[in-house]
Amino acid sequence: MAEWITWQLPALVILVPFTAAPFAYLLGTGYGRQTALLSAVLSQPLAVLLALTVMREGTIRYEVGGWGGPLGIDFVADGFTATMVLVTSVVGLFVTVYGLS
Repeated sequence: MAEWITWQLPALVILVPFTAAPFAYLLGTGYGRQTALLSAVLSQPLAVLLALTVMREGTIRYEVGGWGGPLGIDFVADGFTATMVLVTSVVGLFVTVYGLS
């Protein structure tokens, strides 16, 4: 199971906030705030895990739907990408906490 999560990380880092955003809107101010905060908090370990995996194993290539490039979409996570995802998730957490206050 851990190997499955490792190779799905590029997609999970994107899907967690994009899936939680509509739910946060639809749930309104009460549970929507909790959903937004939960999404921002869950993004942290995913970003750290992505950075650690890239450091340990090198570049990760995720083919969306099993179709590689030029016909499909490839998510590629290298050192720079992992750093930017990590920085973005930390800033997103701070902005979410600030927005909830």
